[in-house]
Amino acid sequence: MSPESAPPLWHYTCWHSRRQIGRSGVLHPGLDGLLWATDLPVPDRAGLGLTSHLLGCDRAEYRYRIDTPDRFARVDVFYLTASPYHRVWLEILANAPDARPQHWWVTGWDAVPAHLEKSPWVPTGAAR
Repeated sequence: MSPESAPPLWHYTCWHSRRQIGRSGVLHPGLDGLLWATDLPVPDRAGLGLTSHLLGCDRAEYRYRIDTPDRFARVDVFYLTASPYHRVWLEILANAPDARPQHWWVTGWDAVPAHLEKSPWVPTGAAR
């Protein structure tokens, strides 16, 4: 998807999404039709939009390593061909305080294989 070779990519998620995905499984796009990933092996909550301002769950509690990173494009490359709907959301997200879109990767693929790894983020609260 991307003209440049994708680096290793990860997808961070919360406990209830992890239950849906399983230990080794397939990642699917969210309600926006996109599957988001990052090249950061340690999550930057503000930089990646994992702040949980809108959701009450810990969105960096689990980390999946993407098995097929070449299906992803850097968000700036994706933006060039994105729909007007996606462009508006990407601009809103990219303009958030402390956003780091240079570390965002996206795909519209319906199913992307990945495997669960131990997240370097140590969540506070009870373990699941």
